[in-house]
Formats: sequence, C-alpha cells, structure tokens
Amino acid sequence: MVRSCYVCKINSNNPESANLSFHRLPSDPAKHIIWISLLGIDREKTLPKLTLIYSKHFYDKDFENDIAGRKLLKDGAYPVDVRSIYDEQKYARNQAQKPIAVKGALSESD
Repeated sequence: MVRSCYVCKINSNNPESANLSFHRLPSDPAKHIIWISLLGIDREKTLPKLTLIYSKHFYDKDFENDIAGRKLLKDGAYPVDVRSIYDEQKYARNQAQKPIAVKGALSESD
C-alpha cells in the first residue's frame, strides 16, 4: 500500500521517504485540533478517514523504536509548527535579498 503525507504529499514510493514513517492524526479531539493547526490544515476542511503525516514533520526526539526496530511516535508528541518553518525560510530569503550598503552611495536627499 502506498502511503502519502497529507501535508507535503510525499509518498512511500519516493526515495526521500526511505527510513521514514507515516503517522495518523490523533483520535483525541483536543490533540487532533492542535495537530491540524500546527500543520497548517484548515479546521473546516473535511479530511480523509486515513490522514497520514510523515515523520519529517516531527522532531527526532519525538520517536522511539520498538523491539522490531519500527519508528514509533511517542505519546504527547506534536508536529513541528509549519508556520515556524515558513517564517525561518522567509527570514533567510529576506536576508539574502537585502541590499548591501555601499560607503559613499548617494542617498535620496543628494
């Protein structure tokens, strides 16, 4: 069965997904709302019954391996806030695009 991440659409056939795991949204209503908010999913949107999120949306510390070596999400783990990732990328782009001040350059008043 091909699994696909609802957030970034990467699927289990993609080489990028090797050694990664897919996780269901929590069934607990309070946790469910927090997860979809952190993942940037519209709360009004009807989600598929099996909505999966892949492990790159969590911190490494949020996982433990079971006896068989499978990657399990710890209880109480929450996905990384997609807005914080967006903000970091936006900040990096803005820093790269800032003009360099040149000594002796004319100002608007000159």
